[in-house]
Amino acid sequence: MSLNIRLAGRGDWARLLPLVEAYYQFDSIAFDHVVTGRALRRLLRDPSLGRAWIAEAGRSPAGYAILTYNYDLEFGGTQKIITDMFVGSRYRRKGLGTTLIEAICDNCRANPKFPHL
Repeated sequence: MSLNIRLAGRGDWARLLPLVEAYYQFDSIAFDHVVTGRALRRLLRDPSLGRAWIAEAGRSPAGYAILTYNYDLEFGGTQKIITDMFVGSRYRRKGLGTTLIEAICDNCRANPKFPHL
């Protein structure tokens, strides 16, 4: 099974939302399809808010991670925070979570000063 991790784009909304719902269910977080769907769509359209990554096993979504930006004086400005990360149960213990974090770290190192440059 080949696993692929890539930055999610606007067209990935319908693939990501079920993963977000699965994460919320796993972590006992209330899920509102309309509110969460709207927020995800906004994140995917506005790179100044953050980034999303999607992990795929072949053509099937296997997991995702979301990095958002916060402004904090303590850290001298923009702070990047992994706010969501989920790997479907079929794909756990295969290194996918580690690979998702590595992809996020690579992106942060490549864009250290400001999130959307």
